[in-house]
Amino acid sequence: MSGPLSMVVKAAVIFAVLGVVVYDISAILMTRYGAGEIAQAVADAAATTWRSSGRDQDVTVQTAMKVAEQKGAKLIGFTVKEKDILVEIKVDPRRTVVAHYISQIDQYGNGEAVASSYIEW
Repeated sequence: MSGPLSMVVKAAVIFAVLGVVVYDISAILMTRYGAGEIAQAVADAAATTWRSSGRDQDVTVQTAMKVAEQKGAKLIGFTVKEKDILVEIKVDPRRTVVAHYISQIDQYGNGEAVASSYIEW
C-alpha cells in the first residue's frame, strides 16, 4: 500500500493527531486563563468590600463567594494578608481528549487559580 490512497490515509492520521494536540493545548490554556480572570475579579470584589465594610471579614468572604458563584467558580481559599487579600478559586476544567489521562499534563488544566488584590490599611 504505497500509492496515493496510502498518502491520503497517512495525511489524515497526521492531521487528526495534530488536531487533538491543538485542541487539548487550547483547552488547558483556556481553563488556566479563564480561572485566572475569575480569580482576579473575585479578589478585586473582595478588596472593595473589605474597604467599604470597615474590614468585616464575614461580609467580605460572603461577597467573594457570591462573585465566584456568579462567574461559575467555587471559592476554595480566602486570606487577608497585611496589604492584600488572596483568594483561591476552582472552575470546572474544559474537557480534553487525551491530556486528562496524563497526570503530568492534566495538572496544568485543573481549573484552580489564585489572585490577590491590594487593600489599604
